[in-house]
Amino acid sequence: MKQYSFEFRGQLSPGSDQGKTQAGLAKLFQTDAAELAPLFSGEAIFRREGLNEFTAKSYQQQFARVGAVGAVREQTDNTAAPSVTTNTTPHQNKTSGSPTASPQTAEVPPKTDDRSRCPKCLSQNIDATQCLDCGVILEKYRQMQERLQNPPPQPAPVQAEPFRLEEADSEQKRAAKWLSWAGLILTIVFVSDSYLLKINFLYSAGIDLGYIPFFVGHLVLLRGCILYAESKGYSMLVGLLGLFSLAGLSILMLLPDHRRDKSGVTGKHLATAGVCILVCVVWTVGFFNKLHDMSEIANEGRQLIAGRHEYPAPELDSAAEIYEREQKEMQAYLEKSLKTIKDGSFRPSEITTLADVMFGALARYEAWRNYQRYRHVAEQQPLPTPLESDWTKQNQKLFATLLYKSIDREKQRRLYTEKQNWLVGVHPDQVGPFWDKFSRYLFDVLSAYMTAYQNELYRQPFNKDKNAPPPVTTLDLREINLPDYAKLRKDVTVDTVTYSATLGQLSHTPLTVAFYLEPYTKRFGKQGILAKGVVISPDFPNKYLYGHFNLFSRYPAEQELREQ
Repeated sequence: MKQYSFEFRGQLSPGSDQGKTQAGLAKLFQTDAAELAPLFSGEAIFRREGLNEFTAKSYQQQFARVGAVGAVREQTDNTAAPSVTTNTTPHQNKTSGSPTASPQTAEVPPKTDDRSRCPKCLSQNIDATQCLDCGVILEKYRQMQERLQNPPPQPAPVQAEPFRLEEADSEQKRAAKWLSWAGLILTIVFVSDSYLLKINFLYSAGIDLGYIPFFVGHLVLLRGCILYAESKGYSMLVGLLGLFSLAGLSILMLLPDHRRDKSGVTGKHLATAGVCILVCVVWTVGFFNKLHDMSEIANEGRQLIAGRHEYPAPELDSAAEIYEREQKEMQAYLEKSLKTIKDGSFRPSEITTLADVMFGALARYEAWRNYQRYRHVAEQQPLPTPLESDWTKQNQKLFATLLYKSIDREKQRRLYTEKQNWLVGVHPDQVGPFWDKFSRYLFDVLSAYMTAYQNELYRQPFNKDKNAPPPVTTLDLREINLPDYAKLRKDVTVDTVTYSATLGQLSHTPLTVAFYLEPYTKRFGKQGILAKGVVISPDFPNKYLYGHFNLFSRYPAEQELREQ
């Protein structure tokens, strides 16, 4: 079997500090740094012979870690022994796996017992403790020479090293297996998810896995990163860089390998790390662009309420230009938001969030119009032209047509479903039977209000003038026996009822309904009065209601729009 030798002659690696290297070797040998000074002054060398290749390279690596450069050479039968060999071992290393120092020297001053001369430079200019010419401490130098000439017996080479290259290779193969599976899973998930979102396959089957497949793929990636970090001699905590997805993996690839004398970074590693970083940049840009689009839709929806006097503000919006401005702003907002959703890549859950923002803004716009119409009638003020019936119908048709033409029923199934939920009400099976019963209850309240109005008419004296307006113009809700609904709080004023609860949606956004009598002109100039009940609270989610109290109940249906 081939044998090797390891030799250190005081050479330092570029950029290394002699003091730190000397201290590092002293810690390795478990001795004082001052006793290793001859290794760096050229007075002694460190040599180990008769080693196998693994042990010799282990010495080289351990010296290299502290900045010392040693040489490994193959021994042959013709290798000549040095003419003068003197071994020194500062202290035998008691730590398993660390090399035991045994410096050898080819030039050692001759041993002398002449106490009148310096043992180093042979000068007679000495005092009791020190040579006055070279400055050496006499007794310490003599003790060091004694150790060099009479070294302790060298222990047999220990084969048990802190690590084995074969074990490191096995760990890296295991890490590569996990990372390969992670790459395969993430590739399949990202490609298939993008395709399935476009064809609406999973949503059509009633399935929305959300980000679960992405989390599973990244858990596998994290496990691979931890194994990869350990295979390069790092703590498992360094492997937590896998939490940063492929960006963390690219950092791990570029870290030096502590278990080999080389950095371990090849051109293949650099190329793979570059691809990982590029993919992460694309993902990050796409993700933040999506967040920006969602945030922009939400912010613009909130900005639309500026300039309106919503419930419970007592001011009236009587200028026609206010309604014309609000209509144009709402139309532009819906067109831009719908285009953003159509051009973007949003998950079904994200589309639901955006739909709630958009249709919530439109419902708030309709609630504002309801409130202003109710306030004008209650204060007996003339209605602005945009609040009159004909203009109101045109306004409702405008937005119904916009939603109908902008949302493709086949290609945008999730958005289409959300639109239907807001326009006609969510199916009770999806939100529970409570909202079905509550919508019916609100109609019962309106019926009780209409009955109270009819009863009040019967109490009025008969008027022979058929064109005269009905005498009753207001009713006090507090004097009407309105039906109750279990587990709901009911706050009643002269013409409004507010419903709230301790749990559920009504605990966050109470619902306020205004009941009032609105005069109108019949055919041939005959005057009449309508008993109306309308939602005026701006924040309540309109999709939970259906029928008369749904804010979009007057919007033309799709069948009507197709026929037109």
